[in-house]
Amino acid sequence: MKRSKLTYCGAMLLASSICATLAGSVEAEDDHTALVKARSHFFGFENVNQRTGEVDREKVIVSWFSVQSFAVAVRGRVFFLDSYIYRLADTPAYVPTTVQELVDLKPEVIFIGHGHGDHADNAAYIALKTGARIFGAAEHCVAMDADVAKLVSAGLFPSGSQVRCTSLTTTGAAPGSEVREINVLRPDVCVSSFKHVHSGLGNGPNAAFPGVLVNPIRDPRVDTLFPATPPPKLNTTTTGIGGGGAVSMFYQFTVADSDFSFVWHDTAGPLIDLAPNVLDMLKFLPKADLELGAIVSVGETVNGVRDIGMYIQNIKPKIFYGGHSDNFNIGASLFYQQALVKQFDVFKIPLEERPEIRGLNDPYDYLRPGLATFSYKDRIWRDTPAGKASPTCRF
Repeated sequence: MKRSKLTYCGAMLLASSICATLAGSVEAEDDHTALVKARSHFFGFENVNQRTGEVDREKVIVSWFSVQSFAVAVRGRVFFLDSYIYRLADTPAYVPTTVQELVDLKPEVIFIGHGHGDHADNAAYIALKTGARIFGAAEHCVAMDADVAKLVSAGLFPSGSQVRCTSLTTTGAAPGSEVREINVLRPDVCVSSFKHVHSGLGNGPNAAFPGVLVNPIRDPRVDTLFPATPPPKLNTTTTGIGGGGAVSMFYQFTVADSDFSFVWHDTAGPLIDLAPNVLDMLKFLPKADLELGAIVSVGETVNGVRDIGMYIQNIKPKIFYGGHSDNFNIGASLFYQQALVKQFDVFKIPLEERPEIRGLNDPYDYLRPGLATFSYKDRIWRDTPAGKASPTCRF
């Protein structure tokens, strides 16, 4: 009788073990299917291996998912620039994605531009779900720790959960005073960063540097075409603790063993008033082929697009993508782009030094990878504007 019971128990334990193994296999298969689906959605099915989920290593692909949030694939390495989704819901809405799909992309890294909710929301949650590392100013890392505590308190993650957030500046550092080289994406991508300035009024109008006003008109059809949706069930917003809301970081990314480089900044401040040293840093920055920059400003009713115009004037990109207009004035992106072209005239920027403006226009350019897919080995990227040095990223 004992042997019979033992045999029965052993069989049950074996069955339980097999069931657990099968369940784990099914879960892993579901995760992989979600990875392939999400990456195909963001980076284009033609650029994603439908068996492995790997993204084409011969390309740089930038996919906008609202405001100044981008999913980027460089030499197959996937990372985020900010993590906010405008008008977020549990199902695809005005922006055709969800926080769950961001998790499914399995980014390695999340770079934080500044700490306001329309940039840093969802970062801690995604990092906890995927193991992604976070980089930002010291103040941003304080907020990330607080966000984790909030998520743990809500019962979404176990006690003791942590994110790996690396501080790129010390608390209260002056703009431009600390330049960091970030090794997290080596040997494929070289990354550098420094603090700049959040958008604002600055000292107001400056006759020597007049700004072109935007006068944007919000698209009146939006609420009819895209009715409001219920908010998401999970609260993955940032607490904003730590005082890092307006603390702003500037990043440059250079593809290894190539001449291709791009910069990203999720705000554009009145540098001429508050940090002229940073304008000099932009002027002598190694050349950047693309600029992913915020085209709006808190001070735009007075200074218009003056400040982003000065960033562009000193960076000298070949191509400019202007974001952030969606949650300022939904559907009004073309007003900002028209004002920017006029700002180039006011600054007397030579035609050959003006970038091609390729949007960004909401909602049409959301998750539109074909708008920003590049072969980084192309010889065209060897062209370097006068006064700029070629970027160096060799291993």
